[in-house]
Amino acid sequence: MEMEIVVENRSVLIGTAYRKTCLDCTRKHIGAAYSYFESFRLTRKSWDFYMGLGNLMEAVSESGLAHPVLSERIQNAMLQIMVAPYGSWVNLEAILFQIVEAAGELEDLVFDPNNSKYMDDWKTGFKWEDVDVTQIPDVEMFLVKAAQAHILMIEVYMGYPPHRWIAVGHLNMICSELMRCNFEIANAIRCSYLALAKGHQNAWEYFQKESPLAVTLRAFNIPERM
Repeated sequence: MEMEIVVENRSVLIGTAYRKTCLDCTRKHIGAAYSYFESFRLTRKSWDFYMGLGNLMEAVSESGLAHPVLSERIQNAMLQIMVAPYGSWVNLEAILFQIVEAAGELEDLVFDPNNSKYMDDWKTGFKWEDVDVTQIPDVEMFLVKAAQAHILMIEVYMGYPPHRWIAVGHLNMICSELMRCNFEIANAIRCSYLALAKGHQNAWEYFQKESPLAVTLRAFNIPERM
């Protein structure tokens, strides 16, 4: 398969790492991330935090092929959140505005004239911050992948059956990386992805009882609340 490499000033993006761009899906995941982070602010639940990050990573995957700069901004927002102290603010609303702009729907937005400054803030509100990714432990990315697996399994039963194999792939990647250093954790996650790989109906029955993210949080002994 031919892989198109797009070189930006900060990174190298590999086109085949993205799904076909869907800006409505991108908006959905940004909105879901906002909702999970709002819940996290109130509850400090690890589940809410990683589901928020997982939705941002899904937004990256849904936008990167046709809108790589937008995708980079979403990824940067996710990285900022991963390294920021509790209480820091990343303007996800500004990213929603940029998605509206990318979709060519700016003229559909109707603002009260008294709120014109709000629209200006929305346009410029996202602040890029260079993030040293070496600050982010591998386990953090494993938990994001597990959250993505959970999100993708929900989408399978919303009418996107191939997403089951992306979910299985995320878990297999975690297992493969851990097999070298922690067989016990790797085996716990392996059991999860094998269950999801055993046919559509079996996967759904398993998923109703157990989430890949819950399995991974337990495997790493992540506390319920941060």
